[in-house]
Amino acid sequence: MNFTQYNFSLTILPTMLALLGGRINALSAQSLFRRNRTAKRARGTGEASGFWYRLSETVMRRPIIVALAVLAILVTLGLPFLRVSFSTPDVKLLPARQEARIVSEQLTQNFAQQGNAQLVIAITTHGDALFRKLASGLPSR
Repeated sequence: MNFTQYNFSLTILPTMLALLGGRINALSAQSLFRRNRTAKRARGTGEASGFWYRLSETVMRRPIIVALAVLAILVTLGLPFLRVSFSTPDVKLLPARQEARIVSEQLTQNFAQQGNAQLVIAITTHGDALFRKLASGLPSR
């Protein structure tokens, strides 16, 4: 919210509410739709019927029973997640005769001490290694 909204909500809005007093609902949306609501009640399709009305009435009449039932459903749905184990896939997921798995296992067995280590290449040069003329003499691909 910016300064104007704060100013309005703290000064002008309370003033307007005090001036309107009991006439605050004079232009309510409820009075505009009164004809429609009266027609619905005459047909019996108003607020006092329907699935959601019956459900809310049931919940309000027996809140503890409904809460326990909902809790039982949620716990039942959540039970499989107690033993879940997340992992990252690796070559062990591949079949034993798959080339990628064989190569990975050979690299692990034969070069275990290196693992995923970096390969450091060092060369000896005469003079400054960053000198362009010297760098141009190095073989390229």
